Amino acid sequence: MAQKAKLRVISGTFKGLKISFSPSELLRPTPQRTKETLFNWLQLHIKDSRCLDLFAGTGNLGFEALSRGAKEIIFVDRDKHLLQAINALIKQLDLDKKTQIVAMDSLKYLKSNREKYDIIFLDAPFDTNLNKEALSLIEKQKLLSENGLIYYEHDKKLSDEEISPFCLIKHQKTGQVYSYLLELNK
Repeated sequence: MAQKAKLRVISGTFKGLKISFSPSELLRPTPQRTKETLFNWLQLHIKDSRCLDLFAGTGNLGFEALSRGAKEIIFVDRDKHLLQAINALIKQLDLDKKTQIVAMDSLKYLKSNREKYDIIFLDAPFDTNLNKEALSLIEKQKLLSENGLIYYEHDKKLSDEEISPFCLIKHQKTGQVYSYLLELNK
């Protein structure tokens, strides 16, 4: 039997919480250093925010956001086994009222959704165009709140054209991971 891997919540109410998951080629959680940078970027925006964790995987980003004061997290993933693990952690932490789990293809969710989010985490598998398609749908469906932000993680450097009509606020490269914080051009 494969050994479980673990991530941990870095800061906040659930600091030190371990998120266990079964390693898989299809699963690529945000590295701890990258996650720490992201939440430093978001520190003034996370409290009482409504967040969407698309391609949720382990729920790593959503649980970090909850730990740091997010009001609500919607976890969306099509892998029911991953969502079961997220749900077990939600129950353990008594977070039912602050979370929602959606077992659905992330792009289909975006197409059918009319809700607004303060922060959207886009962290799709790198060897796909899912992040780019999701970015387009977020803009088309007008899913960001007025001052909403998008975290976009990829394995290559993105051009301004690739993120249009959004603009880059911050970015960083850690190892092979490029991290971007975006907002809608105003």
